[in-house]
Amino acid sequence: MKLLSDYAPCESTMHGTSLVSQVAWYNYGLLATLFLVTFCMGNNDRYLHSTLKIEHSIMDKQYTDALDAGKGECTPSMTMLRSYVLSRRNELGERLFEYPLSGNSDALLPSRAKGVRTLLMPDSIIWRNLGAYPREEVKDVKKFLRVLQRQHLARPCVDDYILTAYLLDRDLTGFAREAVRVYDFRSQQERDEEMETMEKKRKKLARLIGEKEAADSIRPVSRLTPSGCDMRSLEDMPKHYQEALVLYTHLHSQRVLTYANSAVDADYEDFLKMQRSRKKSKAEYDNVLKTAYFGTYWWYYYQK
Repeated sequence: MKLLSDYAPCESTMHGTSLVSQVAWYNYGLLATLFLVTFCMGNNDRYLHSTLKIEHSIMDKQYTDALDAGKGECTPSMTMLRSYVLSRRNELGERLFEYPLSGNSDALLPSRAKGVRTLLMPDSIIWRNLGAYPREEVKDVKKFLRVLQRQHLARPCVDDYILTAYLLDRDLTGFAREAVRVYDFRSQQERDEEMETMEKKRKKLARLIGEKEAADSIRPVSRLTPSGCDMRSLEDMPKHYQEALVLYTHLHSQRVLTYANSAVDADYEDFLKMQRSRKKSKAEYDNVLKTAYFGTYWWYYYQK
């Protein structure tokens, strides 16, 4: 505009002062140009806007809105934010793989070096959910979470974070070893035998010191997870953990454990049949498989 004003004395006089005069159209054009330039200079990165919307929803504790924002999009930062939200809702092992995922276990926690960061929301919200702040940038997610467990700082969600970290890294053996420490894989017969043995000890001790004293001395031994919580029942195991254990049982002959679930086994067999079927093209095959099985851990494990 300064440049144009310098040429104003050289221009011929423009007559008219109405809304449709030459002077008016000259200014309308200039104003439209300024609007266009401003629009082009704006940030139209949809991933940025989706991330900001998720963070705003988290800070407002609107977790459903946070999960709905940018549902078909993903960056490592969005994976971290969704993991946090699902953790707060106790659904990390149930729903994480229903969303597009970017990155491996490194995307679970903030890391400036790896490009996993928040923009407006303070990182402290995520660290408080886990139990403690790191003294320096986290380089190994699973190692940091185990330090929290060893120092008795971990909150219950840390167990799920570690299990999920193994799943994101496709380390089924490591996942199975960790699952044994979190879930009670004993059969009902083994539990009954343990209770029977404890009852025999209690009765024997009662004859020596009395019934009440014996009941106080012999109690069921609490089985705790590495985070200090009671071990979980297999009946409460989330969907993605079940799918991972069925996959682990089918892929490994030498196993840490053997997991059987008739319904999940049947679904996995159907997945294998569709995976082996031949389509006209790879693109059509991928689309059919994604439509049928996106949202399962099997699709993530084979297709990611």
